[in-house]
Amino acid sequence: MQPRLLFLPFAKDYTTLNNNLTHTRILLTDIIVDAIKKRLTFEPTADQEHAIVAIARLVTSEKFCPTLIVNGFAGTGKTSLMRATCDGLQMCGMEMVLMAPTGRAAKVLANTTGRKVQTIHRTIFRQHSSTDSQNFDIGYNNHTHTLFIVDEGSLIGNDMSINNNGPSWGEGRLLSDLIRYVFSADDNRLIIIGDPDQLPPIGQIEAPALSPDYLRDLGLTVGRCWLREVVRQQNEGLIVRNATAIRQEIDSIEGRLPILKGAECGEVEIISGENLMEKIEGAYNTYGTSNTMVVTRSNKQATRISMALRTQVMYVEEVPHKVVVDEAVVVSGFVVEKCALAYSKVSSATTSPFLIAMFPSAA
Repeated sequence: MQPRLLFLPFAKDYTTLNNNLTHTRILLTDIIVDAIKKRLTFEPTADQEHAIVAIARLVTSEKFCPTLIVNGFAGTGKTSLMRATCDGLQMCGMEMVLMAPTGRAAKVLANTTGRKVQTIHRTIFRQHSSTDSQNFDIGYNNHTHTLFIVDEGSLIGNDMSINNNGPSWGEGRLLSDLIRYVFSADDNRLIIIGDPDQLPPIGQIEAPALSPDYLRDLGLTVGRCWLREVVRQQNEGLIVRNATAIRQEIDSIEGRLPILKGAECGEVEIISGENLMEKIEGAYNTYGTSNTMVVTRSNKQATRISMALRTQVMYVEEVPHKVVVDEAVVVSGFVVEKCALAYSKVSSATTSPFLIAMFPSAA
């Protein structure tokens, strides 16, 4: 497959003038880097500078199935970088398709980038036939010379999914189906964004979509860049600072539990279990149910809290149907998230102004 650079409106002129494709790519890479930087509202960190160059090189790459992993911890500017990337590449005439594994993640990405974002399933799968609502095949990809951007890559698994009671999706391996869809059309590129400190997909030790070796085994040409420097602390407050402190201790040799701050500043309030329902009800009244999130450590605890919310707060007596989606337990509209590494979820949940985190009591 011969790569083309004509998705950039000025690429043809540079190619004509230089008659040297390598030189043309260098020139276009510099133009793309400049376009992305102009869309930033702040001075980029060294990590962000490197990521911008990596993205520009991906766009102009002639390699087979070019893919870039952008690993970034909470508060390192992933969202701001992707917003500037989309705006800058649009200025250069680049077509883009944005996706996320879940509806919630898609909504967050859409709000932060101002662009249309769909779930992976809605983007790549099509109903097998008009009369078959239980089987979905990988659809036809009519996007050529397009950059595909996928957020929350840590949630994308590749174990064979078996659901005897639900619909069948493609070959049953979401990551492989995604890659097959993206690169079934000519000259596409793929960016996968994710936080390696978040929980991997259920049943897997690490997130395969954030593993260069795993993606290379699937036939892709893979690069990776890291965003490590936290730049959101001043604006986001002590939640991100505490999350960063925990991660740094995990990475250190000692691995000590850091002293978490916040209660003295009013951002964090420690309450007893007796006051939990009252506190959640107050949050619902002040912020609304869609802007309140409860993070807990197990599905069992999440289900128990959800049931209590219905009977003690919303005064609904019937027992709801429980649906387990990824790491969240959803009970008739209430979302109570289960997370063993709670700091990752809390620090990433920027759309919920009121968070209630449930932790085991100290011994």
